[in-house]
Amino acid sequence: SYTVDFENNKRTEAGSQTVSVKDAVVDSGTAEQTDYSFTYKTGTLTVNKKALTITAKNQTKTKGKTFTFAGTEFTTNGLVGTDSVTSVELTSTGAPASAAVGTHPIVISENSAIGSGLDNYDITYVDGALTVKKKIDRDDDKGVLGTEDLNTVDHFAYIIGRADGLVHPGAQITRAEVATIYFRMLTDTARTGYWSQTSEFSDVAAKDWFNNAVCTMTNGNVLTGYPSGTFAPNAPITRAEFATIAVRFFDGEYQGSTNLFSDISVHWAKDYINRAAELGLVSGYGNGTFRPDQYITRAEAVKIINTILGRKPHKDQLLDDMIIWPDNLDQSAWYYADIQEATNSHDYKYKTVESAYETWTELLEVRDWVALEKQWSAANSSANPGDVLQ
Repeated sequence: SYTVDFENNKRTEAGSQTVSVKDAVVDSGTAEQTDYSFTYKTGTLTVNKKALTITAKNQTKTKGKTFTFAGTEFTTNGLVGTDSVTSVELTSTGAPASAAVGTHPIVISENSAIGSGLDNYDITYVDGALTVKKKIDRDDDKGVLGTEDLNTVDHFAYIIGRADGLVHPGAQITRAEVATIYFRMLTDTARTGYWSQTSEFSDVAAKDWFNNAVCTMTNGNVLTGYPSGTFAPNAPITRAEFATIAVRFFDGEYQGSTNLFSDISVHWAKDYINRAAELGLVSGYGNGTFRPDQYITRAEAVKIINTILGRKPHKDQLLDDMIIWPDNLDQSAWYYADIQEATNSHDYKYKTVESAYETWTELLEVRDWVALEKQWSAANSSANPGDVLQ
């Protein structure tokens, strides 16, 4: 009799199997076959079940919203070959609209897994967490930054090229860089009103170049961190995270009954993404998807920021002596004008009130953000202002 693991015997189901014995072949050099009477008996091959872990994915929602589980919010570890888990039953006390703010467990019902080949596994179910966040009210005492707090009048450059002389439209952008862009685009009044140099993030220190930006934008209820207490400043930002930040500057919530993209139905940011699309801030791909967990590019980011700031560049309404970039010369690229808008400080006008695009009238000197941030720090705090982004 033998015992093997299911994983190492993929073509055999778990359990006891019959082992057949073929006719014996006797070496004629040791004995004559006629000297023995052979009896053949069957044995058993025991295939042990393999361990399989099914873990509920963590989710987030806003107070007052109902979270509906599709049954696919989970990950697996341990499946073999073509075996699969297609759905499980998930429940949480945080799912109803009336659920209290805080963290609620997401429980996978025992033996609820549906799929193929699952009889071959010992399944362990691991709970997740559903975080219910406060519903932000622009009229509450603490307040939240809005579009009126952004400088939509002056068209200052807010993106610079890198040391190699390129602007890298297709490169990723970090969470700290995003915080810094919005921080710089605040009006002086808003920046002073929400100024902060402290936060609860364990990975944001007073000496960090992004400290002022992250702390101020967090104080304005636009930025949030992770349940671990971190902000992950140097991590690239996803399309879902960027859309969520953008929407927080606007009043209202998505009231539609259907999702505007095919791949966000179970995503934690679906309400924010739907609202961002409704406002015209974001768009998806030709196949109807949004790809929420894909990292956003610099080109995609500046397109959204320009839209929020009310900037309307057009490739035929720029100036010949503007800063140009070797990797942004294709005027037919969808991002060409937006990259130029984000990297050139300029005056502008609209030919008519109904004009769909701005016309540049004069180039301005690119602002020295390093010097300005030092001035802001000195004006708003006597404590260590920290370093700033060069």
